[in-house]
Amino acid sequence: MSRKNVRAICFAVAATLLALALTACGSSGKGGDETSSTVAALPSGTAAETPNQPPAQLTKQVRISEDELYDKLVGGWIGQMLGVGWAASTEFKWCGSIIPEDSFPKWEPSMINDAFRQDDLYVEVPFLDAMKNHGALCDSKHMADAFRDSKFPLWHANVQARENLLEGIEYPNSGSYLYNYHCDDLDWQIECDFLGQMYPGLVNASAMRSFDVGHITNYGDGVYGGVFITAMHAAAYTAESIQEIINAGIAVIPENTEFRMLIDQVMENYRNGCTWKQNWNKIEARWGRDDRCCDLVSSKANIDAKLNSAYVLIGLLYGEGDLEQTVIISGRCGQDSDCNPSSAASILGNFYGASKIPEDYTDDLRTEGITFHSTTYTFSDVVDVSFQLMKEILAANGAVCEDGVWTIPVDLVYAPVPFEQWPEDYIGATMSIATDATRAIRLKVSHFGTQSIASVELDMGDGTVLTALPTEAYEYKQAGEYTITCKLTGSGGSTVTIVKKAVIEDRIIVPGRAICSITNPQGGGNKDMQVMYDHIVPAVGTLNASLQYDTYRSSERPESVYAGVEFDVPAKLTGVAFTEGMHFNDGGWFENAPTVEVLVDGVWKAVEASVSPIYPLGTYGRGSNFDTYTFTFAEEVVCEGVRLIGKPGGSACFISIGEITPFAVEIYPS
Repeated sequence: MSRKNVRAICFAVAATLLALALTACGSSGKGGDETSSTVAALPSGTAAETPNQPPAQLTKQVRISEDELYDKLVGGWIGQMLGVGWAASTEFKWCGSIIPEDSFPKWEPSMINDAFRQDDLYVEVPFLDAMKNHGALCDSKHMADAFRDSKFPLWHANVQARENLLEGIEYPNSGSYLYNYHCDDLDWQIECDFLGQMYPGLVNASAMRSFDVGHITNYGDGVYGGVFITAMHAAAYTAESIQEIINAGIAVIPENTEFRMLIDQVMENYRNGCTWKQNWNKIEARWGRDDRCCDLVSSKANIDAKLNSAYVLIGLLYGEGDLEQTVIISGRCGQDSDCNPSSAASILGNFYGASKIPEDYTDDLRTEGITFHSTTYTFSDVVDVSFQLMKEILAANGAVCEDGVWTIPVDLVYAPVPFEQWPEDYIGATMSIATDATRAIRLKVSHFGTQSIASVELDMGDGTVLTALPTEAYEYKQAGEYTITCKLTGSGGSTVTIVKKAVIEDRIIVPGRAICSITNPQGGGNKDMQVMYDHIVPAVGTLNASLQYDTYRSSERPESVYAGVEFDVPAKLTGVAFTEGMHFNDGGWFENAPTVEVLVDGVWKAVEASVSPIYPLGTYGRGSNFDTYTFTFAEEVVCEGVRLIGKPGGSACFISIGEITPFAVEIYPS
């Protein structure tokens, strides 16, 4: 989409709203600063006139120096980091309850650097990098491709979207309810901050761009979470009050969506004089269990975007512009209690600028010498790239810079983005493929939605078409690459089609048994060690702990662990593949690339080996669940076993193993 078209669309929608003369959502309430500015007189971002009055001016020209824009941009990035670093230890530990005041952590300056390993920040970098390489207004597909190729750990809508993209389900279907049952989750809400910060005063353009990009990972209310936050970032640069910022965020969300209903309820409770705790209790009673995430059905956790966005709003309303209180209140609302104060503090950072943030929050910030997890970007890098992109966006939207001062056409009338909600009658599905060494695959098709399965058409890619989902492994007659197409028809007539590829290889299976230095694990994985050597390689991104063996022990922090296979007969190996299991916040990986050892004449010896892809380094897990790393030996070796040994990663010091696959070219049964 061209730069001209982006702005044209925003103004066209705004003009339509003026013609319809939509009413405002209400004036500022308790805690909101009263102001006589033009924007404050239009609390919902729409025209305040009656149909007989002339339309309001769509924009006003605001002059702001380039130095001030930069200061506000830096303030936004600092706010993100201090918010998530401050509350990181509370994340999802209080679900459905307010965090007690004495349980919320006290601020320590070193906390800010914890943000470098948080998904709230590092997920933003591929999007930012794509815009740097392809232009600030590049097609969202470039951003989807960059996100697809990322290697950091992800969860919920993010991880499903990345796996969809890897499997050929392109943007925007990668975030659609048809293929991503996490699409109402808060993923786009927590990672959209980078985008809103590039659109100072350009609320409508920022909202439309956020709506577009958000479909990489989300849909409907999940996208609106990002639109809401993005618009408030844009408004914060030129607003005269916190209430003015909030009004912008609300106005770009379409009425009659569930997201808008919840946000409107928060505002109504606020205007009626509720304390923040009373407000929290009212929305908890109505929305606390409203979460479509299938992974949290039996949990009190709620990762829904609209509820967590409401916590951001509560922090901004009742914090009344005070950075500390805003973080504490939004964090104490619970659930994703580090992401929400991160967004709230970041919006305040754009409002005040870095120069007005107390030094106690910034003294320890490392702007150089440390990169965001699994990226090459430092703090200075993300700020500098964001600033260059901001200037490109400003120019594309009619802003002009003269003598270091920008004149920006700031939006006075706000336009809601398109209406979008999950349909009431639909069928969606995901499909995972596990391969083994006998030319067989195991398919797992999970369907969701309101329709049951009426019929199945499963093309296995080898000329075989099945009319029912297989309950056992399907075996191909020849090795090769096969395209599998699964079409499900629902009871209501809706259809969903999933296409995936399976690579079938001929391998020599060496008889043997799995071994591990931890024989009595306490984690959530399979307690049968042989799951590491059952010749089944789970699909990348799988969320099934029963397919892995993990070495977690609650009271143990071993310096070294090993996992491998001892053979029943000698075998000549050319290498070994190590398929990791699931990654968790506190472990599930080797801290560094493990050493490969082989068993020769009863003695374990290290062998020289190269690994592909390169094994990620660091103390925080990287990549997707069940990623595979292939270790190729410098020379063939005859041995009675193979294992990987190294320092376990994460604060809990454990590894997760999905499968260990020796590459044998010959075995010696005698």
